[in-house]
Amino acid sequence: MKIAFATDDGQIISKHFGRARYYEVVDLDGGRIVKRERRDKPGHHTHAPGDHSHHTDHSSPEAEQKHASMLSPIQDCCILVAGGMGTGAYRSIMGAGLEPYVVMEGTIDEAIEKLAKGTLENHTERLH
Repeated sequence: MKIAFATDDGQIISKHFGRARYYEVVDLDGGRIVKRERRDKPGHHTHAPGDHSHHTDHSSPEAEQKHASMLSPIQDCCILVAGGMGTGAYRSIMGAGLEPYVVMEGTIDEAIEKLAKGTLENHTERLH
């Protein structure tokens, strides 16, 4: 099972899905890490200068296209974990066939441990 974590450094889960620079993709098999790799993630930091459309309606066709481009590097994953995101991104992630998790855990390793045990909680109340 491949899990993508939004991150800026490969260790800490980003508190904002859209602004994270990378995905840390972890392949779990029987609760053990079989492979771990970092992938570039398009996001707010890659939009053109002066592009402030991320401040507009997150359910607009333009926002959905941006979310789709952000998700393209992790089409082979089944779960996406971030510390926070907007409701439009959450819906786009589900629409892409991934299970989104909004978590309180700070590190990727903490979240992996809980995922392996089946105890990772999805804090949808943190959606904005």
